[in-house]
Amino acid sequence: MTHAVFWDDLTGIASLADLALPALAGALSAKILAHFAGPLGLLDRGGGHGLHRDSKIQGKCLVGGLALFVGLVLSAFSASAHPAAGRPELPTLFLALFVGLLDDRSHSGLGARAKLGLQSLPALAMAFLLRESGWASMAIGFAAALAAQNLANTYDNADGVLLLSAALALAPARPAAAVLLCCVLAFNLHRRMPASLLLGDSGSHLIALLLLCEPSAWGAFFLPALDLARVVFVRRQQGRAWWIGDRVHLAHRLAARGFGPGAVALTLALAALPAIAAGAFAQGLLQWSLGLGACAATFALLLCVTPAVDGRGVALRAARSDSRSAGADRAP
Repeated sequence: MTHAVFWDDLTGIASLADLALPALAGALSAKILAHFAGPLGLLDRGGGHGLHRDSKIQGKCLVGGLALFVGLVLSAFSASAHPAAGRPELPTLFLALFVGLLDDRSHSGLGARAKLGLQSLPALAMAFLLRESGWASMAIGFAAALAAQNLANTYDNADGVLLLSAALALAPARPAAAVLLCCVLAFNLHRRMPASLLLGDSGSHLIALLLLCEPSAWGAFFLPALDLARVVFVRRQQGRAWWIGDRVHLAHRLAARGFGPGAVALTLALAALPAIAAGAFAQGLLQWSLGLGACAATFALLLCVTPAVDGRGVALRAARSDSRSAGADRAP
């Protein structure tokens, strides 16, 4: 009996280590990598394509993806877990990280065609993982990987919303990954560091395929899909190319309303929670419909209570007021 209790204690300690060690490795990596972001070419200095690339993001360390990958590798090879379970997806996650790093290191950012072509590499790796399921599954996996990377990439902002939403979605099935994401989120929202830490494209692409590899986490894609569909419509209405980035996402509307980064992340994560819960726990069409419907209704409500913004995230009413004031000052 004593031996049984002893082994139960060891198992409990090992399980706690499975949660704590990857998170500590990710946090330590984030802190170290932030100091070397400049030499690594991962210090965002603004510029590039789109209205979202303005002076406000200068000095941000784009090392969140690297820190996450360090923690995920340690988690996958944990001695007390099932090592083989996480290893097949690691090459796919690495390719997603690598593609994102190429864009993060490019001062002007990759063009739309070049970026889509590079995103095909992790998408092909995802299709290869499904080779035993037939050609149809491989084609679906390829298309889903491309879509997931772009959804996560357009949804990620400096407010940590992607990290928090992904942590909630992964918590039931992959608690170690969820704790790791929360640790990096703490750095992402930290404002006393000389340079704030962001995921960058490397981090958003990595999270996209991490979510895609866990079917119970697919609900996390629903709110980003709604947001991207609305943004594409707005850009087309304004006569702009739909693939050129700007600051008209719901997160930017919340910021224009006066929400801080943490409040934006928490609000959008709570808005996504019904869809996330449906993905993790729904057992029928009715439960799925209720979860997705509640998420869509919350999305619509947030649009109603936040101001419309221009491409740079400035409330349109404020922009028009400034324009009228400038015109009055120039009048004789």
